[in-house]
Amino acid sequence: MTRRTTPLPPNWSTIRQRILTRDQHRCTWITRDGTRCTQPATDVDHIIDAHLGGPDTADNPASLCRYHHNHKTSRAARA
Repeated sequence: MTRRTTPLPPNWSTIRQRILTRDQHRCTWITRDGTRCTQPATDVDHIIDAHLGGPDTADNPASLCRYHHNHKTSRAARA
């Protein structure tokens, strides 16, 4: 698992709630067959990681279920 190298913005809880609401509290991960994951979203994660310059603007964070968040984080750690 990677460790956060940049601090979350002070208003992260507001951003997080806005993203979850926008994504209808559903995971946005697209599976290999092209369908969207059907699990509830529990996490909000940067599409482009913050340490790689990904912004905290509304178009970069996405809602993910815990499984897909862990999967994405593990994949990034191996890269």
